Amino acid sequence: MARLAREHVVMLFVSWGAVLALASQSLTAQLLLAAANEVFARAARLGGDPYRRVLGYGYAPLLLLVPAVDYVSTLYLEGVLGAAIHAATTLARLVNLLAVFTLLTLAVHPMRLASLLEQVGLPRTLSLGVTVALISLPLMERELRQVLEAQASRGISVDSALGKVYRLRAILQPVIIRGVEHGFEIAQTLVLRGYARAPLRRSPWLVAGLIASAAAGGATALLIPAP
Repeated sequence: MARLAREHVVMLFVSWGAVLALASQSLTAQLLLAAANEVFARAARLGGDPYRRVLGYGYAPLLLLVPAVDYVSTLYLEGVLGAAIHAATTLARLVNLLAVFTLLTLAVHPMRLASLLEQVGLPRTLSLGVTVALISLPLMERELRQVLEAQASRGISVDSALGKVYRLRAILQPVIIRGVEHGFEIAQTLVLRGYARAPLRRSPWLVAGLIASAAAGGATALLIPAP
């Protein structure tokens, strides 16, 4: 019961933070949300720093492309200072959004997340798709690393970015095949365990709480004006 209440609180915080990250045009609001994420992660004892998790992935440098494009696109409209603030706000919004949902993955096991999404009212196929995606991402990353190591042991140069592009087919083909095999294994496991039976009951209180939290996030975004 305590775990269930904890998971519900995390979902309410995520609905508030996600709406605030998306709706607010203020850099101040984004910085406050970042502080709130850190405080909430420590208070809930989630066992990990969401921002360290987000920035630790290999795609983290690609996040800089978004504010760079935003800076160039607004440079002649708002000047250097305005473009810099706009780019920083965009980067903070993107990182905050990823960190907010990282809180959810830190607090809730993917299989439990599927049950909670069904209680909210999402179709079982959609909730199952979200769960399988969350489970499969680290597995696919591990498979990709193993393929790169296998190619390197055979003398195929994939260390550089140009080498990876040149050998793209040799890299992606085994990863895709292993991903399809993994999907079949998950499907067979779910069928054998009778996952399609005994639908869960929806929780109107959780749905109402998520709607109220999202509305509170939108109100917070409106109360903090953009710079």
